[in-house]
Amino acid sequence: MRSVFSFGVNDSNLVEAINEFKARGGNLSGLINYLLKNYFFGDGNHERILTKEMMFLNEIKDKLQEFEEWKKEILPKIEKLEEELSKKQEMKQQEEDASIITLLRETKFSDFIDDPIKKLEDMEFMTKKIGKTPRDAINARLDAFALENKIPVEKVKGLFFKAFPELEGKIKL
Repeated sequence: MRSVFSFGVNDSNLVEAINEFKARGGNLSGLINYLLKNYFFGDGNHERILTKEMMFLNEIKDKLQEFEEWKKEILPKIEKLEEELSKKQEMKQQEEDASIITLLRETKFSDFIDDPIKKLEDMEFMTKKIGKTPRDAINARLDAFALENKIPVEKVKGLFFKAFPELEGKIKL
């Protein structure tokens, strides 16, 4: 025999507990049936059952509250550490890039150091004679540098324009 009962709950703590129970996938009808069976037909110790479950629920709420307080305390520290770490990584990357740029300028492009634009113009004239472009010649040097130094080619190409910013927009690699 099945009957449907409807009832209201006025206690806000109980409403919150019921909503949390349902949100975790709890079966409210099953819980109510269980509690009513224990109340009416159980071992007569129904107060212990209700108290145990409510204590468990209150314990969970207390731990959540503690966690929220700890989270508010620790989150700014985490954000500060992340920011410091990011700055250190950025500085390390800049130092690494600076040494790569120096090496690139001194080893593969020493002929560009004095006047990169003039060298690019000269290279235009020289490469045209063999059916190539300055882009081909520069890319060949960059590929060789990347291979020799075990650095990704795209990174080397990006650093080329940091080594010779006056060439940015004058040639596409």
